[in-house]
Amino acid sequence: MNHFPSPTDILYCSSLVVLDATGNNFTGLGNFAGYPSLRSLRIGNNNITAQLPQSLMNSGLLSEFTAPNNRLSGTLSSSISKLVYLGSLSLSDNNISGRCAPRMEAARALRVNFLHPRRICST
Repeated sequence: MNHFPSPTDILYCSSLVVLDATGNNFTGLGNFAGYPSLRSLRIGNNNITAQLPQSLMNSGLLSEFTAPNNRLSGTLSSSISKLVYLGSLSLSDNNISGRCAPRMEAARALRVNFLHPRRICST
């Protein structure tokens, strides 16, 4: 187990494609603006107490974002529909609210798993 404040405090790498920080002791998220090549972000089972980062919504290549079992909060805004390659999104066991954007709900590849037992959206 690591004890860094956030996964983005570890390094800055513009060519980073996969960041798997599952099961560490992270408490924050940091800024994802410096990761333009990021395709997969796995940060589940940490102690992250933060708002969903808007900088992540500009990660145009992101195809997987899994962050279950944290303390993420905030609203799932329509800006998540910018993630056109998103195929896997798991935010279960957090405190997320909002509705999925219609374009996001129509994505055939998207598997969504939000709040159990209540789902914000599903495909």
